[in-house]
Amino acid sequence: MYAVIFLVFVIYITTKIVKRTRGFDKVDIIIKETLKYSGINNFLYSEFLANINMAKEYIDHVDMSSKMLYRSIKTLENIGLEGVSGDTDFQEDITRLSLALAYEFEQILIDQAINNNIEFKPKYLNDRM
Repeated sequence: MYAVIFLVFVIYITTKIVKRTRGFDKVDIIIKETLKYSGINNFLYSEFLANINMAKEYIDHVDMSSKMLYRSIKTLENIGLEGVSGDTDFQEDITRLSLALAYEFEQILIDQAINNNIEFKPKYLNDRM
């Protein structure tokens, strides 16, 4: 009987200790790749950086972090719309970067939601699958 109680206790403690975590390494690399587009519209790029940094800072609050992530992605995509007509080469790269950022950050948000036992429905990962 004591062995069963001990086993249940060990399993409970193990599940509480083990948490899924990912770092922001890949996200930071993608953010650095966007730097070359900061000259297109400084105001929008500053807004993008502020929103993505808020999303990273409030990662413990999955709902708030996801809202800031989606706002930053929309801002990044708006930078692509600011180009001079006829020069559309960078728009494809901005779209690629925004999707890569969404995929990587949503993976982190999914892990955080699992750790907090809350529901999170990714927007971009669902479209990918």
